[in-house]
Amino acid sequence: MTDRKPLSISDGRKDLFRRTHYRLTLLYTGLITLFLALFIAVIYFLLHYLIMSEQASDLRELLRQQTDQLRSDWSDNRKIDRFDLDSLRFRKSGNELFFYYLIGEDGSILAGSEAAPSLRENILALVSGWTPKPGSIRNGTLEGATSAVRLMMAGEAINLGPDVGATLYVGLNVTSRYRTFQLMLLALIGLAAAFSLIAYWTARYMSGKAMIPIKQSYSRQKRFLADASHELRTPLSVMLSSIDSIRMETREPSEESPEYTERTLEGMRNEVKRMSAMVSDLLMIARTDSGDVQLDRRKFDLRPWAERTIRSMELLSAAKGIAIELEAPPSVPAYGDPDKLTQLLYILLDNAIKYSPEGGRIVVELDPLAMSRRRMFRIAVTDSGAGIPDDEAQRIFDRFYRSDQARAREAGGHGLGLSIAKWIVDAHQGRISVVARGSAGGSGAGGDGGTGGGGDRGHSRGGSTFEVRLPLPQD
Repeated sequence: MTDRKPLSISDGRKDLFRRTHYRLTLLYTGLITLFLALFIAVIYFLLHYLIMSEQASDLRELLRQQTDQLRSDWSDNRKIDRFDLDSLRFRKSGNELFFYYLIGEDGSILAGSEAAPSLRENILALVSGWTPKPGSIRNGTLEGATSAVRLMMAGEAINLGPDVGATLYVGLNVTSRYRTFQLMLLALIGLAAAFSLIAYWTARYMSGKAMIPIKQSYSRQKRFLADASHELRTPLSVMLSSIDSIRMETREPSEESPEYTERTLEGMRNEVKRMSAMVSDLLMIARTDSGDVQLDRRKFDLRPWAERTIRSMELLSAAKGIAIELEAPPSVPAYGDPDKLTQLLYILLDNAIKYSPEGGRIVVELDPLAMSRRRMFRIAVTDSGAGIPDDEAQRIFDRFYRSDQARAREAGGHGLGLSIAKWIVDAHQGRISVVARGSAGGSGAGGDGGTGGGGDRGHSRGGSTFEVRLPLPQD
């Protein structure tokens, strides 16, 4: 008995993607082939209808011409004799007249001829009992010695005199038309098969392209779960170690036990606060992903809201000796959800404080913008941090992304703030960007925030500027 290698999670994921890719390929191929088959069917039947309709119209015209000639001959007291088949040749389409019969009321053949005399009985069987209506067309098939003959027939009753009635039947050989249709159908089927093969490879390529964002989303989700698990496990491990330490101190008390216990409890309190903040952010992200968050949009003055947010951050900034300055006109017209935009400003300020050095400076700018086609308002937060390389600037809004893990841990961030900030901006149909300043490096930021910047604007060198542009409603 051979041992079977167990299927790993990675192999299962690859197999899932492979099956999905295969199903998408079959779905796309099936849809393309279905539309192609419908197109070919429409083209075939349309051509068949047009060509055979023209043939039928020409046959009716031939019948009308011959009935007019017969009436003229009778009125001139001419004897109806056998007409030459060539005199009734259908020259317009190039098809020869296969037969014509003038049959009296008693069933006798008054005049007639056929291209194949041996098939007369079969031809008469086709028209026997047929009382043609004006304009009617009948199709029939004769089984010949070598091949079948396809006929298109028409007839018309003729009154040659007071007591003399007859019916003129004519038939065209349309075998070549049907052979042309058969060849055309085979050619269309061949083209359909070739295009189906092309459709398969095209669908395979397109489904592969469609799988790329799915794989990327799966990878982001996997990374998100791993990062969330890591971030939650760390404070829990600290708390567990602290609890064990307190238990040991309780069993073997010493002179330093109260002070040590107090420090341990304070550390536990900080870890619980950190974990609680992260869980709140995770719940916020989960709600945004499910679309459960509703925005209360309205017009309001942004400046008072910004002033209150800055005042709420002064205690945190004062601990590092960081000054926060507001540069804004007396009134800043804004449109959106005031609570969500306040949360946005809080995230940007918290990010700036964490990544600015002690004694640094943070500038908050609020001002309206007059664009060429629409009115907007701008929020910009500039810090005095170090900045990060350009190649990391595009990732700063990813969940749990931090350019410097150790520094982010020291600053207390967990990498979700900017992701929430970007969602708030996107929900308001706005745009958020970050540009690094000074010689510290390119644009960028890290962790809950990061470092990037804008123009000098009279501020110290280095740092970053997070700039948000949001639309105003048209008056």
